[in-house]
Amino acid sequence: MIGVLLLLAGTLVCSFAQVLELEPGRVHGFEYSTKGGEVAEVFLGIPYAAAPVGELRFEAPAGGYPILLWVHGGGYEIGSASLYGYKGFADIYIPHDIIVDTLQYRLGVYGIFFL
Repeated sequence: MIGVLLLLAGTLVCSFAQVLELEPGRVHGFEYSTKGGEVAEVFLGIPYAAAPVGELRFEAPAGGYPILLWVHGGGYEIGSASLYGYKGFADIYIPHDIIVDTLQYRLGVYGIFFL
């Protein structure tokens, strides 16, 4: 009985999720209401874009909203992009129509020099 309820709850949650159809596959997201009342569409775990090669190599970027790229600090030893969460970023930047993109990278012994 509990399994059926969990399955039903999971189905309801998935049915209300935002879904983007991209060339590499689907990206699932959700809506978040900021403290100011604006609604932000949040997508977590988006894969990297394709490199600008071939015809796109020297094209100007497409117009749109300004983008803030957030790279967390920590001296390559501690920290994570997820420590800051999406709520604070949405509350600060959505009222100004700014898209926030956070970057996660390897830390410590398995860090940048391990590649």
